[in-house]
This record gives sequence, structure tokens and C-alpha cells, in this order.
Amino acid sequence: MQSDLWRRNNEWFDTTAKIDWDKFKHSDFFYKIALWNPSANGVRYLKMLLYNLGMGLSEYHLNVLNKIPNRNIGNPYSVMVNGCEFDFDYLNSAYEISTIKDYLDLSEKRILELGAGYGRTCHSIISNFDIDEYVIVDLDTMLQISRQYLHKVLPSNQYKKIHFVSADNISSLSGDFDLAIQIDGFNEMDREVVFKYLDIISETCNYFYTKNPVGKYLDASLDNHWEGKVFVDSALSAGVITDIIDIHNDTENKSQIDRFVDIFCPNRVYGQNWNCLHSSWAPPISFMAEAFYCRGF
Repeated sequence: MQSDLWRRNNEWFDTTAKIDWDKFKHSDFFYKIALWNPSANGVRYLKMLLYNLGMGLSEYHLNVLNKIPNRNIGNPYSVMVNGCEFDFDYLNSAYEISTIKDYLDLSEKRILELGAGYGRTCHSIISNFDIDEYVIVDLDTMLQISRQYLHKVLPSNQYKKIHFVSADNISSLSGDFDLAIQIDGFNEMDREVVFKYLDIISETCNYFYTKNPVGKYLDASLDNHWEGKVFVDSALSAGVITDIIDIHNDTENKSQIDRFVDIFCPNRVYGQNWNCLHSSWAPPISFMAEAFYCRGF
């Protein structure tokens, strides 16, 4: 009786199959007895990551998140920790704001963001600080998205503080900004565009915060390069930092930070003297770094 039950519970295991020990820990059999298959359980692992990161959030991080209304619009994958529901994007906002506030009080400030994506950084900052103005510079197609998203998630009195400027009209920017922000975009832009933006930052801003990759990676196991060789080649050649590194090796990631700080320092305009007040790995992504600069006065 007991042996019959054992056989029925193990019908999925073919005892006659030859095991390929070179690929054993990527096999279906291994995933049944040891771990969940990452190909089939990506969301499970994402939520597990979020949960573990959430358990390490400080009271300040949680306060930042709780002040951001409507952050679950769009139905993101999220978890609940200490009564706070959050997703991966807004978790990053909490980390970023926590770094910036150590060097600059954002209240009553004029902020410039270059490449805002759908607007989650703007949404997070305006929800946490009584700023004077927030200017977003981006491609026209992305401005359409950020306009709609921010109008949906923010009350009208906060939304009216945002001004949207086409990247084609960046020369129309006027006045001085207290802070410039660029997050995860320099790695996708042409070199000439990156340096043009750094020149504008140097001429018009007093502080600059950036968070970007420290290198490129060529690890097909992450996504099987599903978008094809042309896309991979384009991604590898874009941006200013194009060295291919082992992004799963903390020694290699950390070794790139000094170069990262030097490349993105807005010192290219003659007469300006910018200093880096902070630089470090930018959790939770292994190959991201952040730096906070101040223009000399």
C-alpha cells in the first residue's frame, strides 16, 4: 500500500532517463525538487524580492511611500509590508528621495528632470515636498505619456506646477534650477545628447542627482535576448559608458563607480567647478550607481 502511494506520487520522475549533469541544475527535475523555475515563476520571484526589500525599509522610506497617492494606478505587481503597499518603481523613488534629502531640502525648489519616463519621480517628489516648479524635458512621445499619467495621479494644484518641454526645444529653458535629475536614461541616449544635457545642467543648475548603470552586460540567460541581435547591439552601443562587465560581481560593479562619477560630473562648461558630494551603489539593482553633485559658488 505504501509503495503504491509512493509510485503514484512520483509518476513525474522518469527513472530511465539519463541525467545530464552539466545542465542538471537547469533541468525540470531539479526545479521540482529544489527551486521554482525562474522562467515560469518570474512574478513569484519579483514579489519575493519586493517583500524582502520592504522588510528592510526605514520609517523614512515608508513615510515617503505613504505620502504618494494613486501609486497603484496601472495595477503594478506589489506587496504589502508594515501596512504599506508598494511596487518596484516607487520603491526606487523612496531610495532616491532618501539620498537627495541628505544633501538638499527640496521644499520651495525649482527642479529639472531630463527623461522622466512616465513620471514616477516627479509624482513622488511633488507628493512629498512643496516645490515651486517641476520641469520635465523629454521626447514628445514620452511627454504624452507623462502628461496623462501625472494628470491622473496628482491633484490639480500640484499638477499645475509641472511644465513639459520637448527635447527639441530645450534651448527655451529659462532661469536657474536648484536641482537637475536624470535617472536611468543616459545609458540609452547618444553620446552627444548626454554631453549636451550635462552642459545645460552645468549652466543652469546648482545641484545634480543621477542614477544610471555603471556598464553594459551580455548575459543571455537573463532574457534570452528575445528582442533579437539588432536590439542587443543597439543597447550595447548606446550611451557614454559602454564597457561590458559582469553585473553579478560586486567587485566589478564597485570598480566602475569612480569612472561613473567622473563621466557624469557636469564640469565640461568652462569656469564651472562641480564637486561630487556622494556616490555609491544604488540598490536594489546590482549594476546601478548614484551620484549627487554640487556646483561651486
